[in-house]
Amino acid sequence: MISGTRSQNIIVLATIVLGIVGGASLVSSTSLYSGSYVMMTRLDVELEQLTIINFDPENFDPYNTSMVPVVRLSFSFKVVEGVVGEADLRSIGASVTLNSESFDYAAWFSLIPAADRSLYGGYNKTFSLSAGLQQAADKLLLKNAADTDTWNFIVELTLHYTVFKSAQSVRGFVFVHSGID
Repeated sequence: MISGTRSQNIIVLATIVLGIVGGASLVSSTSLYSGSYVMMTRLDVELEQLTIINFDPENFDPYNTSMVPVVRLSFSFKVVEGVVGEADLRSIGASVTLNSESFDYAAWFSLIPAADRSLYGGYNKTFSLSAGLQQAADKLLLKNAADTDTWNFIVELTLHYTVFKSAQSVRGFVFVHSGID
């Protein structure tokens, strides 16, 4: 037993201070941990633009190998202000369907630049994916859409990300887009 009242008060005070510091540290860690997952679930991703470059419907021959139209997809990625966490975007990829037909030979994929990977409250970036259509089968989809003037796209975006530098996770998004920009 501790004999002096002063010694007992110092020990009790030190215990209370350590408890408060430990509790605050636990709350901060829990906030960071849960905020990382909240950040990923509240990540707002939108298909901003879908354009076709090097494509003139009037003079287009899908069998001409020198004609390579490019389908470009632009996506915005936003995180609301005030969210705290540790999450990184790694890569994005997409598959595209036009009028219920898939582009079978085109590939839309990109690694996120290292400088733009880390998410934070207020994050607002735009990333683009482009694919050149070199095979006649994919080019015919554009020709048929132009001939019927029907441009109904379904874009399936796959986002690879990490939370706390752990194993990669995947999140998918589906966008419906009519027309070309």
